[in-house]
Amino acid sequence: MQNEFNILIDPLPTCVWVGNEAVPVNCGFRTMIGIELLIYDHDVPEEDKKAKELALFYGMNLPAARVNEAYNQLLWFHRCGAEEKESGIEKRIFDFRQDACLIYSAFLVDYGIDLQEDPDMHWWKFMALFTELSSGKSFFAKVMQYRYMKVPAKASPEQKAFIAKMKSDYAIEEDKPPVNNALTQALMAGDAKAVEEALKGGT
Repeated sequence: MQNEFNILIDPLPTCVWVGNEAVPVNCGFRTMIGIELLIYDHDVPEEDKKAKELALFYGMNLPAARVNEAYNQLLWFHRCGAEEKESGIEKRIFDFRQDACLIYSAFLVDYGIDLQEDPDMHWWKFMALFTELSSGKSFFAKVMQYRYMKVPAKASPEQKAFIAKMKSDYAIEEDKPPVNNALTQALMAGDAKAVEEALKGGT
């Protein structure tokens, strides 16, 4: 088991412990994003995902005799060494496929980092920087805020209409709610009061 990691004083890990062996892994952000894309890829059968994720992460170094432990270590690495959270549904506010261009440009805007010029950036470094993008000045930060925020009950009809439109325009495709015909028509017509009524009614 790995000790608690401190990114300020500890070198970024390039191996994980499986049994008593330190196994080299593909630790770059591109590999881990590829794994996350697999997780949400509905075209890949669930029974095939685990093997594909392990192959991406370990390459030729997969400890075949300890596959389950090796997969748990993959998940640990994906969490950047953090403790596993209690099971529950978390609201997704980004998608590495849908938001690829926004994320790329956000790294340029907020940090001056061109991800094309640093393709081997460590996943943990990438995620430490990625986490702070939501408070930055990039358009991606605004998109994540729209996805996360709720429509304030005390907002004006115009504000509610604007927020509802932003949430609809920038929703993660697979997480979009069923079509609300009244809301869609109100948004297209720019009718703030009708938007407010549609949000109340949910029809």
